[in-house]
Amino acid sequence: MAVSHRALNPEQFYHGTNIEMEPGSQLTPEEGARREPGVALALGAEGGKHTYFTSDYGHAEMYAGVRAQTRGGSPRIYSVRPTGEYEPNPPDEKWREGKPPMSFRTTEPQEVLGEAVPPKRRRKK
Repeated sequence: MAVSHRALNPEQFYHGTNIEMEPGSQLTPEEGARREPGVALALGAEGGKHTYFTSDYGHAEMYAGVRAQTRGGSPRIYSVRPTGEYEPNPPDEKWREGKPPMSFRTTEPQEVLGEAVPPKRRRKK
C-alpha cells in the first residue's frame, strides 16, 4: 500500500548512514558510480530500486552505526522527506504485524532536511 508523501509529518523521518550530506541534497537508489554532485547514494540499496527511512530515531541510529563499522566513516542520522510515494518496508510489516509500520521504502528521491537532533528521552521514575 503506497502512502502519499503528504500523509505524515516529514519531521518524523530519519535515515541512518555513514556518509556526509548537506541539507537539500537527495538520497537516491542509483549506482554510486553514476552519482551526480549533490545526490548521495543510499548505502544499503546499492543496485536496488529503493531507499529506506524510518520514523524511529533509534532504528536510524543503529543502522548508521552498522554502516560506519562496516564501511568506515562516522555514523550520521539525517531528517529526510520523501519526495513521492512510499510504502512500508516488507520485512518491517511482517515483524510488526498488527502494529503501525516504522520502516519505509521508496523509489523516489528523499530530500535531506539536515542532521537530526536526538529526541528527548523520557526519564523513568
